[in-house]
Amino acid sequence: MGMDVYGINPKIVGQQPKEPTNLYNGKEPKPTEKEVRAYYDQKEKFEEQNCGVYFRNNVWWWRPLASFIFEKIQFKDWFTDEHAEALATNGGMEWSEEQALEIAQIIEDAYTIGELDDREVQHKKKMKVAEDWNAKLEVEFQKLRDKHKDIAPIDYPPEDKKKWDELYESTDRYAHYPFSADNCMRFCKFLKECGGFKIC
Repeated sequence: MGMDVYGINPKIVGQQPKEPTNLYNGKEPKPTEKEVRAYYDQKEKFEEQNCGVYFRNNVWWWRPLASFIFEKIQFKDWFTDEHAEALATNGGMEWSEEQALEIAQIIEDAYTIGELDDREVQHKKKMKVAEDWNAKLEVEFQKLRDKHKDIAPIDYPPEDKKKWDELYESTDRYAHYPFSADNCMRFCKFLKECGGFKIC
């Protein structure tokens, strides 16, 4: 699960590779493995050369990036509740080229002054605290697993089910959401070339 971000009017260099016939629809004749591999190799090369076509993050990487963007643009005149919702969902709302370029400039400025690197360092420290906390919880989770082999937690006796749920609720999700300056700059590069974008 993640966010697929597509450029609306990306700058294009070269020819986009043609998708093999019946690649996704299950019809015959199906493309050969060699044809499929060649297509994806060409597609990857095309997207590397045309970075405004497509940007993807899984949900773990996207949320910290989206949070950073939200912090920086939430007080812009053009920013609406719909924009805030669009950053957190994949509903396909379109963002203009002007908005994309403004966000790109914000990211680039943050990189130039070292803000992104500082944020990455601080984020990793918080992740480590969360990971250490979750490691302690995992010991307790494992005790319950060992006690109830081959039984799903939902079927545990009430007292142990309650303990499992409490442990689950205590889990620090921060441990799962990385942030990096490099990921931000990849998105920045996409924003400069996308001609507007939509998050799907």
